[in-house]
Amino acid sequence: MKIPKLNQGLIDTLYGLFAQKPERFGCRAEGEARITTVSPSTWTAVQFDSIVGNFPEVYDRAAIYSASLSGGPYPIHQGVANPTRLLVPDPANREMGNLGGIYQLEAAIAFEADSVGDREIQIRITRKAGGTVIVAHNAKPAHASKDTFIETSTTVWMNPGDYAEVYAWHDASGLLELTPYANYTNIFCMTLLR
Repeated sequence: MKIPKLNQGLIDTLYGLFAQKPERFGCRAEGEARITTVSPSTWTAVQFDSIVGNFPEVYDRAAIYSASLSGGPYPIHQGVANPTRLLVPDPANREMGNLGGIYQLEAAIAFEADSVGDREIQIRITRKAGGTVIVAHNAKPAHASKDTFIETSTTVWMNPGDYAEVYAWHDASGLLELTPYANYTNIFCMTLLR
């Protein structure tokens, strides 16, 4: 009797499902030095310029995290090449297994003060297999005398090669900048839950 040969894609999928995943895998990107300017009525991808690495007990249990913008063995934040993206790596190292799974995504931005219109934020996922979907959205009216803070979060299944981005929108009469504040605005976090 001839035994059928298994498809390599099926073998990789099964291996990924049962392989040991890192206890915690993720990063927190901040937009400290890069200022994103948002045009009126135009969805604009928010840029992030640094990865916060002072949370090793949360983000470096699998020795994946890299604080450099050039990335490490499995960089999530694409730094200089794609400063708007957080990517689910597709590691060649089969010891890591498939890093696809349920991810927690969180983003917070602050628009400079302006009394006109609304402010909005979205998190979008671009699938390696094709297509982009909005997975989180929030909207707030503008604040006239102080910056408008807005945040959103979600949990979503992501596969290796998928990436997430934060988009900002407003309908004020002119350009608005996103204002970085110490450790709580212009941030984007992605953490593998399981």
